Amino acid sequence: MPWCPICKNEYKEGYEVCSDCGCTLVENLEDVMEPVYFSDEATMHGIEEFLRSNDINDFEIRYDDGSEQWELYAPERIRKDIITRINVYIREFLNTEDGDELAEDEAEEQISIAKPYETPESLATEYKSGAWSLILVGVAGIVLLVLMNLGKLPFLSIGSSKILLNIVMGFLFLVFIYSGISSYRTAARLKVKQKSDDEVRDRIMEWAEALAIDPSDVVTADKADDDDGAVYFARMDLLRKKLEEAFTDLDKDFEEYILEDVYSKVFDNED
Repeated sequence: MPWCPICKNEYKEGYEVCSDCGCTLVENLEDVMEPVYFSDEATMHGIEEFLRSNDINDFEIRYDDGSEQWELYAPERIRKDIITRINVYIREFLNTEDGDELAEDEAEEQISIAKPYETPESLATEYKSGAWSLILVGVAGIVLLVLMNLGKLPFLSIGSSKILLNIVMGFLFLVFIYSGISSYRTAARLKVKQKSDDEVRDRIMEWAEALAIDPSDVVTADKADDDDGAVYFARMDLLRKKLEEAFTDLDKDFEEYILEDVYSKVFDNED
């Protein structure tokens, strides 16, 4: 069945163009090119060479006139792999050819774009901050309405539409309060999840510390000549396989997030 690559609507056989977006339909959404990363021309050229040197060729580099940025497009099925390798490129090749480091804010911006995982704790902080803002606005609005109805604010006149104004504004401020309470509850649930993730992380790091790598596996992983990037990815693939075997129900985003720490625990000492 054909699909629209923009709005993701499914069509019956025979349709070739999306009636909403006007774009050509595709047979498989997994092969649709979507934006993954953007940067300047020089950085994107380096990333392109790095990806192709690691046998990743299913991507496109395009220039966007609106943002005046170069964008990397890739199918969803290899998006996480590309993001992982972009992070490695940024870490390993952060210096320019003349030895000058990239500006700190530019480096942080690039790294933040390429990291899809946010810890529950950081999300909880955002939700909690938003919750208090919503609740304060809602409560302040309700107090203002009460004072207006009691005539305590003579400079504000309700006029003939008193009932309608009270209903509309009262409902609006109650929605603010309800949204704030919901956000606060979400923040509380995220804090509980953070504790759970911390426990899982501790178990993974204990597992990594006791992990016995078969010598033949290490030889296989390190067979990639003297190319540090190739060696790194071979080792990462080996660790990812062993991690998935040991922790079968691990969230994929959390897995990518924790893999770097596992790598450091297992391999950095011997390097």
